Amino acid sequence: MRQPSLWLRTIVTIGFVAVTLPLVGSPRTALRRHLEELRLQGSTAFERHSLTSARTIFKAGFDLATEKRDFQYAFMFKTHIAGVEFTELHYQNALDDYLTARKLAEVSGEPADRALIDLNLASLSIILGDLELAGQAVDRALFVVERNDSRNLRYKILACRAVIRSKQGDLKAATPDFHLVIEEAHRRNDRSTEATYLEFFGDQLLVARDFPAAEVAFDQALQLRKSVKDGLRLLLLRLSWLKLEEGKLVDSREFMRKAAIAPANDLGIHQWFILYLQARLLYKEGATKESLAVFRQAIQAGREWQTEAAPGGIPGSDARRLLNDLYREMVDASLALEPKLALAGFEAAEEDRAAALRQTLLGSTTFLRDAPPEYWTTLAHLRAAQARNYANPLPETRKKVQELHWRLSNLEVRAGHSILRTIDTTFPENNTAGTTLRHIQRELMPEEALLSFHVGSKASALWAVTKERIEMYRLPSAGRLNARIEAFRLAVKDSKPGRDDLAEALYGELFGALSAQFREKPVWVVTAEDSFFEIPLGALVVEKKVGRPVVYLAEKHAVLHTPSMGIWADVRQPVPEGPFLGVGDGIFNRADERWKPAASHSRFPWPFSKTSAGPTPLELVRLPGSGQEVASCARIWGDHPPSIQLTGAGSSRAALLPALDRHPAIIHFATHFLNSPKAPGEPLIELGLTPEGNADLLNERDIFSLRVPGAVVAMSGCNSGGNLAIPTSGVLGLTRAWLIAGATAVIGSRWPTPDDTGVMFSALYRHLRERERDPSRLRASAKALQQSQIDMVRSNSWRSNPQYWSAFYVVGKE
Repeated sequence: MRQPSLWLRTIVTIGFVAVTLPLVGSPRTALRRHLEELRLQGSTAFERHSLTSARTIFKAGFDLATEKRDFQYAFMFKTHIAGVEFTELHYQNALDDYLTARKLAEVSGEPADRALIDLNLASLSIILGDLELAGQAVDRALFVVERNDSRNLRYKILACRAVIRSKQGDLKAATPDFHLVIEEAHRRNDRSTEATYLEFFGDQLLVARDFPAAEVAFDQALQLRKSVKDGLRLLLLRLSWLKLEEGKLVDSREFMRKAAIAPANDLGIHQWFILYLQARLLYKEGATKESLAVFRQAIQAGREWQTEAAPGGIPGSDARRLLNDLYREMVDASLALEPKLALAGFEAAEEDRAAALRQTLLGSTTFLRDAPPEYWTTLAHLRAAQARNYANPLPETRKKVQELHWRLSNLEVRAGHSILRTIDTTFPENNTAGTTLRHIQRELMPEEALLSFHVGSKASALWAVTKERIEMYRLPSAGRLNARIEAFRLAVKDSKPGRDDLAEALYGELFGALSAQFREKPVWVVTAEDSFFEIPLGALVVEKKVGRPVVYLAEKHAVLHTPSMGIWADVRQPVPEGPFLGVGDGIFNRADERWKPAASHSRFPWPFSKTSAGPTPLELVRLPGSGQEVASCARIWGDHPPSIQLTGAGSSRAALLPALDRHPAIIHFATHFLNSPKAPGEPLIELGLTPEGNADLLNERDIFSLRVPGAVVAMSGCNSGGNLAIPTSGVLGLTRAWLIAGATAVIGSRWPTPDDTGVMFSALYRHLRERERDPSRLRASAKALQQSQIDMVRSNSWRSNPQYWSAFYVVGKE
C-alpha cells in the first residue's frame, strides 16, 4: 500500500517554481516598463486566486512581447501562463506552454531560464506519467546548473530526480538523491521540506519492505514535525501503517490513537486512509465481520477522494494502486465470512475494475485535451465542498457534494466518454451489492454467463452470474493457482508434453464445480485480475471423447474478456460498418531495398517532440507474410467502401492518422510488437523506419490520443525476438489503450505467433461478416473468434495445435 498525500504535495512544490521564483529583467525602456506593469498586475491577480484575470493579463503581455520581439519577457509571460494552467489542473495546456517557453529560453540565451523550464517540464511530465521525458528534462537541467546555479535550482532538481527514480522502481539509484536533498534542507534549516522528503523516502522504503530503514526515516521526520507543528497526523498514520506491516498490532493501534487526536489541516484526503488502516487492523485482530463494515466506509470515502484527485498520469495511477489494495483486502475479508456475506466481495471486485478503467481514461491525453473548461471548475468546487463537509458534516453540505459529483459525471459524458461510466458511483451511498448485481444482470443476454474471478493471497473465488442467478465458488489461493496457470500457459505456448493433462486439471479446478446452468451458456464473459488474462482459456480441456483426444473449451464457449462490467452501460455495438484498414509489411531495416533515406536530415529529432518517433539502434527483420495477410483480410472484408492498405513506406504514422479519419470498421496491424529497450514494460507498435532512419512507433499514450469509435482493432503480433517480446502486462496495456480510444473490441495474441499469410484472421473476418445476419449482432467479435478457432482445430494442419490458435483473445465492450 502506498500513501498519496506527500507525493502530491511534493509535485506541487516543484511545479510552482516557474511562478514563485523571481523573474529576471528590468524596465529600462517604455516598453519594458509597460511589460513589467503587466507582469506585476498578473502576479497580483494570481496571488489573489483570480486565475482567469491572471491568464488574460499574462496573455496580453505575451502577445505584446512577442510582437516586439522581446523574447526574455515573452519567456516570462509564457512561463506564468503555464503556471496558471498548472494551478487549474490543465496539465496538457501547461505542457504545451512550457514547451513554447523552452524554445523562447533558447532564443533569450539565459542558461538559468532553460534549467528552470526543464525542471518544470520534468515535474509536469511526472504528473502526466511520462517518466522518460521527465528524466531527459532533469538531466538537461542538471547539466546547466552544474556550471551555473544562479537560482539555486540544483536542490529542487535532485529532489525531482529522486521522485522519478523511485517511481521507476529504482530505489537504490534514488537513495543518494534523497540523502542529498534531506541534507540540503537540513543545512538551510528548512524543517518542513526536510520532513517532507524523509517521509517520502520512508514511504519508498516501506513499500520495499525495508522496515528498519523506514522507521529511522519516519522517526527523524517525527521530531521535525513536532517542532514545526504541521503534518503530524499524517506521519502518525504512517507509523501506524509501518507497525501494521510489521505485525505489531498493539503499537499500530497506539499510533492510530495518537493520530486521531493530533491536529490536521487536510482531513478530506486522509479520511479514507484512516478508515482503511482501522479496517485492516480489525481484520488482523480477527474481527472480520466488524472489519468488513469499516472496509465499506473506507471504500466510499476512497471513491470520493479519487473523484476529487486531479486526473492524469502518476498521481492518478498512484490513487488507483492505493484503492486497488483497499478493494482487494475487502474482498479477502468478505471471503472469510459465510457465503451470503461474500456478495460484498463481488461488488468490490467489479467496482474496483470499473474504477480502474475510469481512472485510466481520465488520465488519457484525449480526456485532458477534450474535457470542457467547466470540468476543472467543477472539480475545484467539489474539493472545496468536500473539505467543508468533512469539517462540518451537515445535510446541506452533503447534498452540495452529491450535486457536484453528479455534475462532474455529466461533464465527463460531455467529453465523449459515457461508455466508461462506472457502476452507480455518482452517489456512493446508493452503490450496494444489490444495485451492482441488478445492473450487471440487466446487461447480460439470456445466452451468457458472467464469470468474475478474484485471486487473493489467502483465498480466491469465482462468482458466476446469469440474468436470473448468482453463485459463488471458492478457489485455491493465489500462490497455488498462479503456479498452475503459469505451468499451463507455458505448456501451451511451447507445446510441451503433458499439456492436455494440465489443461484438463486446470479446467476442473476453475470450472469443475459450476452448475449446469452456467456450463451450458454458449457465451462466457470473463472479468478477472491481469494474471488470469495469461490463461489461454480456449485450450482448456472440457472433456475427452471416444474417437478424438479432447474437446477444447473454445469448441463449447465464445469467450469475451472485459476489463469491467461497468463499461457496458449504453454501449451495445453491432458488427461495425466502414472500410478495412490494414497496416503491414513495413520497412524495418535500412538494408531493405524499399527504404529511401532522406536527402538531408538531422539524426536526432527535436527533444521535446510529443510523438514517439525517435532514433533507435533496432534493425528488425522484414515480415513478408504480413503484406499477404493484409491483402487477404481486405479481400474478405470487401471493398464497399474501398479498403485502405498501408504497406512498405506507407506503413507509417503519417499515413495512419489520416486513414483513421475515414472511420474504418476494422483496423488490422500485422507488424512488429515489442517491448521498449529504454523503458522495460512499455509496449510499442513499430510501423517501420522513417526516411531519417528513426523508428516510427506507437505507444499507449499515442493510442490514447486517437479516435477509433466503434472499430474492431486486431493486433496480429509477430515475434520480435528475445528481450523485445512484450510481457502480458504490455499486451493488456495496448488493448486497454485501444478501448479507451473508442474501439468496440480488440483482438490480439498473448504471445508472438509466426509471420503468417493471414489464414486465421481471414477466417475471423469471414465469420464476422456472417454475424451481420445474426438478429442480435452482438458479441460478434467473440463469436467470430470462436468460429475461426474451431476452423483451426479442425484444419488437420499445424494450425490445429493450440500453441497457435489459443494465443488469440478478444477483449471488449461489444
